Amino acid sequence: METTLASLRSALEIVRLGDRQAREVNLHLQELASQLKALSHSHQDASQSAFGETAARIRPPPGVTTQKNQLVYCSAAMREVVAMASRAAASGVITLITGETGVGKELIARLIHLRGARSGALLVPFNCAALPKDLFESFFFGHKRGSFTGATRDQGGVIRAAAGGTLFLDEIGELPLDVQPKLLRFLQEGEIHPVGQACPIRIDTRVIASTNRRLQSDVLAGRFRADLFYRLNVLVINLPPLRERRDDILVLCDHFIEKYAFGRAIQLSPGAKACLMEYDWPGNVRELSNIVQRLCAMADDGQAPSGADVRRELSSPVEVSQLLPRAGDQILRPGVSIPPGLTLSEAVGMLERQHVLDTLTRHGGNFARAARDLGLSTFGLRKKHLRLFATGAKQATPRNIHQPE
Repeated sequence: METTLASLRSALEIVRLGDRQAREVNLHLQELASQLKALSHSHQDASQSAFGETAARIRPPPGVTTQKNQLVYCSAAMREVVAMASRAAASGVITLITGETGVGKELIARLIHLRGARSGALLVPFNCAALPKDLFESFFFGHKRGSFTGATRDQGGVIRAAAGGTLFLDEIGELPLDVQPKLLRFLQEGEIHPVGQACPIRIDTRVIASTNRRLQSDVLAGRFRADLFYRLNVLVINLPPLRERRDDILVLCDHFIEKYAFGRAIQLSPGAKACLMEYDWPGNVRELSNIVQRLCAMADDGQAPSGADVRRELSSPVEVSQLLPRAGDQILRPGVSIPPGLTLSEAVGMLERQHVLDTLTRHGGNFARAARDLGLSTFGLRKKHLRLFATGAKQATPRNIHQPE
């Protein structure tokens, strides 16, 4: 009995000790939580202060607008373009973006997508000039397994990949003529017909297209279908070249320096800025980006690239001597007539070679400027030049060319 009472007293003492220790532990935990909370508030205040200083440091100067998709501008012309893009985003209609190579047509397309109702879905860009003609239809519309040799599996196609989102058709002026009716049906009916499939498929997607060509001229020349042009020509946004919005040049330079300097202190000298402002920029924003990138790569930390540095970078187009025809390439010279023995294709080839060479020579070998005069894309002119002067195509021989008496 006494042993039992002793055991009970010991048990009660243990309980009392445990309860006191538990209360002490609880007090310690509360004190620790209070200290952690105070430390957290202090760290948050410091972080917000640091963030505010950083944001103020990278905030663009007054009048400069920077979009999330790296669209940087301050000119009135670009403000008008962005306002038009906002209206296009709200409407949801087919939008055609026109402008020279390198002006930023894809950035405007992304801006339209991000401000539209489909911003939560994908924007799928597709370059219509990037694929060979033979692969275009299956890659664009998709195909069924076994529909042709090499079709080992089903291919959904680019249009289906953009279902629910936005399809951006870049360089639509390069679309093969025999594919254009199928694209027209998709734009009108929202249906595609994959290669090897019996029934069409309905696809819900928004379409934005871009081109650096004069589509009206292509329609007249038979290179682009008139009905497709009218279907695309619903809401047109023309993106001006950089030479027509010079207010953006130095703003873009600052943006590209921040992008390519990788933390180094690089600033343009007044002479460099003057050279950049005077240049016509046939390659537009893309050319400016490349020039600034090269200047940053060659500059040391703290160095200011000079006007001479900029002039050296701007005077490096393709040498005209590299564009001259090789031995055996026959072109027309001033005062030379076409002999009657040539076929029509041979005569047209001679005229084409002469005109391309004269235009490139006139622009000092600058493909971008020459392409603008010829009504071609820079990519298209390079392909044409390669075909005209670097292939073994049948040409007129020297004895077929004669001087008029």
